[in-house]
Amino acid sequence: MRQNHSEKVAKAFDIEYTYESNKIEGNPLTLQETALVIEKGLTIGGKFLNEHLEAINHQHAIETTNSHLLTSSQRM
Repeated sequence: MRQNHSEKVAKAFDIEYTYESNKIEGNPLTLQETALVIEKGLTIGGKFLNEHLEAINHQHAIETTNSHLLTSSQRM
């Protein structure tokens, strides 16, 4: 149960990190829209494809980095 809660918190943090990072760069997606794009794979009406891809790619970069960190720490 505790691990499940930790995973939910980490996922929420990753989405908010993606949102804030993209917002700084001028991406107009809201936090809720960012979550829908990442979690559900939805597209948001009135938004450009590249704005969706920025969120998706940022999330992928987070997941890749976390995976590499986990693999590196297991080797030690």
